[in-house]
Amino acid sequence: MILSKVWRLVLVCSAFLAIDAPALARDWPETAGWDIVEGDDFCLMHMEYEGPGDSSLAIALYQDGRVLISDVNYGWSAEKEQIYPEVSFALNGESYTGAAVGVEILGKKGFAMKFGGEILADIAAAQAVRVYKGDTLIDRLSLGGSSSALAMTKRCLAAVRTAHADAERERKRWADLPKDPFAGETGSKAVSARGNPADWISNDDYPASALRNEEEGSVGVTFNINPRGRIENCTVTSSSGSRALDDATCRLLTSRGRYSPALGSDGNAIASTGSFRFQWSIHSK
Repeated sequence: MILSKVWRLVLVCSAFLAIDAPALARDWPETAGWDIVEGDDFCLMHMEYEGPGDSSLAIALYQDGRVLISDVNYGWSAEKEQIYPEVSFALNGESYTGAAVGVEILGKKGFAMKFGGEILADIAAAQAVRVYKGDTLIDRLSLGGSSSALAMTKRCLAAVRTAHADAERERKRWADLPKDPFAGETGSKAVSARGNPADWISNDDYPASALRNEEEGSVGVTFNINPRGRIENCTVTSSSGSRALDDATCRLLTSRGRYSPALGSDGNAIASTGSFRFQWSIHSK
């Protein structure tokens, strides 16, 4: 399934959220209208809403029991990494209040908050959530289908735990062998794509809003490649003139792009950078 609407926390939430994408993420089915996204140490459920500023809500579950909730909106002016001391989520008759940190995701600004797992029961039972900044109501969002989506997100997280356990067993199995006995000062290696980058995005991925508005154009981006070979911090350097096409390019590239990471002179994987360009054309669909 093409997650054409997925709001990728991978791109944004910096050290506060500590999110990185996995080396081999699985695709999970949309559940009750929610997108389900797998990360290296987490899974999240995500919904986009129509209304003032088109809010986006994401609820991320971590292996260690943390729950992170983020709410962003095109109309808000929250400052990235700014601490907002009194933000509340009111749902199912309960109020969860605490400090939030400002985030910005692909043009939308808002905040993210940490919670314990006790909030999940109220998320599953609630039909809507009201969001307050102090005493001011700032957002009102439906949670329809949240129980089914949360169950799927937990299945995703169980798969992440299994993958981590399998990887650790495999690591221990070969721990006595050197990674590369021939690596030395000349053991460095450049980053290389896994598969054909031309297959990562196609015109079949056309955003619905861009189709309606008959928007076309070429998008050029640069990005970081982390030591696991995943793309992060995608930045548009040459815009198509369409925000929908620019955003879709970064979302899809971050989701699908895979690299064999660069190796340093010691044979260990290191971060690097890359670039990509895609021509969106309605008539090529």
